[in-house]
Amino acid sequence: ISKFLEDQYGAQTFVKWPNDLYDAEGRKLCGVLIETSMHFMHTELLIGIGMNLQSVPPATEGVALAQLVERPVPKPYEVAGALSSR
Repeated sequence: ISKFLEDQYGAQTFVKWPNDLYDAEGRKLCGVLIETSMHFMHTELLIGIGMNLQSVPPATEGVALAQLVERPVPKPYEVAGALSSR
């Protein structure tokens, strides 16, 4: 996700172990949750990404992608589509 944001938007971010993405000023931009479940002979994996695109929830010290880049930020489904095609 960090590489995608840099390639597509020039946003400089870093991963804070184990599952968050922050900007250069230490403000949270994104979180990733992974859930697994075992079913007999296979494992299911569900990955969820929460990213602040246009705004930040009140009373948080986060940052939105729109604050980091100098061009319009796409709709959530457009970002999801671009990420899933990588």
